[in-house]
Amino acid sequence: MLSFNPWHGIREHQPLGSIMRVRIAAYERSTRYRHEMNAQPRVEPTNIDAIPD
Repeated sequence: MLSFNPWHGIREHQPLGSIMRVRIAAYERSTRYRHEMNAQPRVEPTNIDAIPD
């Protein structure tokens, strides 16, 4: 399962501002819920080789 998180980018591209700081919690809860409902483990790749072809 693919999850998008704008905070995983380089520092220069990370979201700014108080609203965006609140959104980080919403992104985290959303991905946790979706993974639980789909019975999928939540795995973060550590390098490009960890991503399947």
